[in-house]
Amino acid sequence: MRVGERRGALEIVAIDRGRVHLVCDHGHRDTRPLESVRVSPSPRCKWCVPAPTPLQLRVLQSIREYERETAQGMSRADVGRAIGRDPKDVIVALSKKGWIERDGSCWRLTDEGIDALEMDAVSSATRELAPPVRSIVEQVASAHHVPVVDLMGRSKSRSVARARQEAMVRVRALGYSFPEVGRIFGRDHTTVVHACRQVAARAEAAE
Repeated sequence: MRVGERRGALEIVAIDRGRVHLVCDHGHRDTRPLESVRVSPSPRCKWCVPAPTPLQLRVLQSIREYERETAQGMSRADVGRAIGRDPKDVIVALSKKGWIERDGSCWRLTDEGIDALEMDAVSSATRELAPPVRSIVEQVASAHHVPVVDLMGRSKSRSVARARQEAMVRVRALGYSFPEVGRIFGRDHTTVVHACRQVAARAEAAE
């Protein structure tokens, strides 16, 4: 595995300390563990795959909860009981999207399936933001060419982290306290303090 190599719909742009930085043909960037990329025959861009439907989301959530409780995959019969209907069609659709995989007679979430759940959670949280905050988040994400879900999520890539820090500073300038900004971005207030210092340091260095 090397820089410039294509893996499925993604191209490797950097490999750094056990993490692989990838980009799709539409410019969406992602960072994944080295081993995850190595074993996946055809990783997909999680931003280019349509969001799960409400029924697909219920199945993903049911499998995730079952795995957490039992550390095992969920059988088709158990999935059917969880959603109250024959799950055959939705299981086929989720399998084609690469969000679930068969483990014997059971189904487990893939890394992409977990990403889909987390993306939905972040998207829901973003919809609940106050309009001025949402506007800042969208503007900063667009200016840095990163997805909003990345900026509001847990991505630790350098480009996303810098965009998130800038967004935190701009939201803080609206009059929100450090703890309030932290809650908006799902971080501790000390992370917001650090973001403000980092942005100030970069601005000073650029002068």
